[in-house]
Amino acid sequence: VQGRNGRQFIACNTIEDDVLLLDALRQIQYGKSRKDTVEAGNDIVHNLKITQTFSFDVQERVMKILARAGMVQLASRILESMVVQYKYVPSSIGYVAVLNGLRRVKKLDLVQSTLMKLSNACQHDDIHGNGNGNSDNSISNNSGGGGGSIDVVALNAYLGAISDVITTKSSSPSSSSSSSSFSVASKEKLLMDAFNLLQPNVARETYSIGSDPDTISFNTVLNAAISMPVKNSTLINDIIQMVKTTEGVVEDIYTYNLRLKACENGIWSTADKIAIVDEILSHPTIRPDKYTIELS
Repeated sequence: VQGRNGRQFIACNTIEDDVLLLDALRQIQYGKSRKDTVEAGNDIVHNLKITQTFSFDVQERVMKILARAGMVQLASRILESMVVQYKYVPSSIGYVAVLNGLRRVKKLDLVQSTLMKLSNACQHDDIHGNGNGNSDNSISNNSGGGGGSIDVVALNAYLGAISDVITTKSSSPSSSSSSSSFSVASKEKLLMDAFNLLQPNVARETYSIGSDPDTISFNTVLNAAISMPVKNSTLINDIIQMVKTTEGVVEDIYTYNLRLKACENGIWSTADKIAIVDEILSHPTIRPDKYTIELS
């Protein structure tokens, strides 16, 4: 296999390697303790040297398993080998699993840097890698992310990580990436970074996102804005206006619930809350959920 940067990769796993890999994967699934699971994950990455031995197709499957099993650092190592060494972009399911894993452990900096590395890999168009899951790892004119671009779900994972930093309250920071270590000024800057990514073409140009931000993107940033210690009503109004006017973005019940939450947080008045509830009740397709009822 030839990566997009021209580097050669040849899978050289033996039958014995295959057996050892399957044994390790069984241990991850059926291990009696967390220690057994982690040892199996380390065996795959360090002893079997999966990034040097197995095909990209196998690497991606293992990467997803490790990320979902909570071994996101090991999964990140596999992804980084693909995208940095070979400029090979796996399928969106693969890299989103890693991004979401990093988000769960509150590693905002790693979510952002991983997204940037994926973007950099997409921008190498001299030789295009094929990450569409073909078992022979043949190379075609597409990257795994979908024709030289990154899926908008990856952008939403990053925006979600920013929102987590802003909305999570903690009194004992455990790492430099925990939300509690961010000052109000830092959170305001993160919020503006997220808001800028909603602007036309910014996400495409910054992170090679293949489509415009969607409703989830806007709702995520709106939730972050409403949850800020110091509320910026102008920014909140701007986001809602963008939701209403951006092509392909449609308000859903979560958008309406966030608007009701803004009223609860004192950003808008009781009269505004009543007007929002009337909008929901008169909407032809949107139906209130339990959060709507609680916020009303």
